[in-house]
Amino acid sequence: AGGLEFGLAVGLAEGLAFMLSYSIFLFRLPFYPLYVLASLRRSDFARNPYLYDATISLPLPGLKRQLLALARQQPKQAGDFIAFLLEHRPLQRGLVSELLHARLAGWWRQAPFEADHLRCPVFPESVVEKTKLWGIPIQFTLFTQRLQPNEDWIEALNALRTALIAYQYETNLNQSLDKLEAFAGALQRFQEQNRAASPRWNHYYFEPLKTWAAETEERLQDLRSRAQAITRNPFRFGNPLSPEQNRTVFIGREDLRDELIFRITAAEQMPMFLFQGQRRVGKTSLLYFLPEILSERFRVVPLYAQSAEDFPDLPGFFLNICQKAAAAMQAEPPDTAEAPWPTDWLSAWRTLERWLAAHARDRAYKLVIAIDEYEMLHGELHGDPPAAARLLAAMRDFTQRQNQVVFLFIGAAYFFELNDPDWGRYFVNSVPLKVGYLAQEHCLRLITQPTPDFGLRYAPGIPERIWALTQGHPNLTQEICSHLVDYANLHRQPEIGPAELEAILAKHILVESNHTLNLFWNEFCRPPALKDTVKAIIRRQPPPDAESLKQLLRHEFVLEAPEGGYRLCAPLFEEWVRGFVLRFEG
Repeated sequence: AGGLEFGLAVGLAEGLAFMLSYSIFLFRLPFYPLYVLASLRRSDFARNPYLYDATISLPLPGLKRQLLALARQQPKQAGDFIAFLLEHRPLQRGLVSELLHARLAGWWRQAPFEADHLRCPVFPESVVEKTKLWGIPIQFTLFTQRLQPNEDWIEALNALRTALIAYQYETNLNQSLDKLEAFAGALQRFQEQNRAASPRWNHYYFEPLKTWAAETEERLQDLRSRAQAITRNPFRFGNPLSPEQNRTVFIGREDLRDELIFRITAAEQMPMFLFQGQRRVGKTSLLYFLPEILSERFRVVPLYAQSAEDFPDLPGFFLNICQKAAAAMQAEPPDTAEAPWPTDWLSAWRTLERWLAAHARDRAYKLVIAIDEYEMLHGELHGDPPAAARLLAAMRDFTQRQNQVVFLFIGAAYFFELNDPDWGRYFVNSVPLKVGYLAQEHCLRLITQPTPDFGLRYAPGIPERIWALTQGHPNLTQEICSHLVDYANLHRQPEIGPAELEAILAKHILVESNHTLNLFWNEFCRPPALKDTVKAIIRRQPPPDAESLKQLLRHEFVLEAPEGGYRLCAPLFEEWVRGFVLRFEG
């Protein structure tokens, strides 16, 4: 019995000794005092124990405080150190998470109003890290979720970034003030969201956000001191109108809405729809407003083919349609991790088609997939006409077999004007809806009462004169009116007369660089035959080329004149060509 007890005691002592030595070397205890002493000295990203030892597992509070403070002061260098830790020091994921917070706060403090820094970094996930000590497998569970921002915080940060970009891209003084006030509201909401976040990390952002708030208030005071006294400028040109900012100046598209709704609801087999119109007549603005001007019987999925994010390539574009449609319908998007998205055109379309057929049927609403600047798709299809022909045929086949999913293309070209592939051949039953100029009553309302409190007055005949010059061209009308408001506010002049209008036309509209008029001549009229036809019409000569004349009439740049012959749609186009083309030809 005594021998057994002695043996058990010896075995227990050896086991305890082994476990003690195991723990000592597992946690690097012999080196820990050295690391603690080192952490009391000055350390930086180029000289600290983490660079030399991959298995430090016990905390080094003094060193951690130094590195976090340094990350706020040197965010660029902190990024390199974080990358090193992520790649070579997996046990330091918790430290990485805190360094990411400190680094982001450092950028915010050093560079306020830099939208690029208003992005949430990617935080490391909690993982089980496996290793071996003396050949014995061990594992550490590294928890980092408590240091990761929640979805509400990230969403508020993204909203703040969007508001900042909108402010920075605005050039109109009054609208800059509106955008900055919107940013100030987003900043306040983000501060509230940050205060509600975890105290483990939200404290990093308190001081930087105070800096942002103070800078925002200074800018607001400056803009308010320079804000115009006559009236706020509600007009917007050069960029699409948005429901959030420009609701009152989006006027006169009820006819398009009503026809689109009628055509969709009456269709047994869904045709392809096309919103067609000249450049700068408000097609993209119409798309922005489409979700709210259509009834509850529709869900709109907007895509912008000119955007590299929406249209990285054709298969990626089809994947984006699928993901955005899933969000609109609150359906499950395809799992591309389990089943990779196809990389060839037709297979990607077939995958999208099957997903739409499975998820869009039996809904109480129609799904409208609206594609702006659809000619960008043609640019890619043009590189492989045979494959493009198969794809367009497959798209036509899908639309003819169902009436729940609507494809609405938006662009300046008619389908039959695009060749190789020939869109008109495949979309024979397409329905083009013309996005034209504003009717006279809508144009005059836009000029005289864009908002209920619009304070600018016009001398008799001035609104009618603007209508006569533009014929209701939306962008030209908004551009003239915007400059008139700026002029009135700058000169503290509450009424606009003929002299002021002529001054604005000479300074801003009838100039060679005017974007809308330049687009007509240098983009639409790029073929010499079109230019020659336009010049002949302005000179009141017979058009020399019948096909060019048909194209100009089709796109409504040219109209039949009541007295016979032809004229340009709006006098401003003719005056621009006379001043910058014909004048130099003798």
